Amino acid sequence: MYVVCDSDRELNDSFEDSKGIQICHFHAVKYVDYCLWKEDAPKNFRKKMVGILKSRLATLRNSVEKFWRDEDTERLEDRIGWFREELDRWAERAEERGFE
Repeated sequence: MYVVCDSDRELNDSFEDSKGIQICHFHAVKYVDYCLWKEDAPKNFRKKMVGILKSRLATLRNSVEKFWRDEDTERLEDRIGWFREELDRWAERAEERGFE
């Protein structure tokens, strides 16, 4: 069983026997914002990075929904590849500012 939930540790621990656990898009963005805040990232930088992440996740979610429905696995694979590249660029941008 695969599980998608929020980032509550107790909740995640209750599914420890599942094949995989991931947090939902909403909580992933909140967690990233929290981590940047905890690292003392400037508010404008946090807002920009969170906005980029939200946008990329929304594009991926919409593409998955459409391409899955259309059974267009080639375009789905392309979109996943695009998202990974965008996520790498996003991480590089954070690292350039000293956040890991």
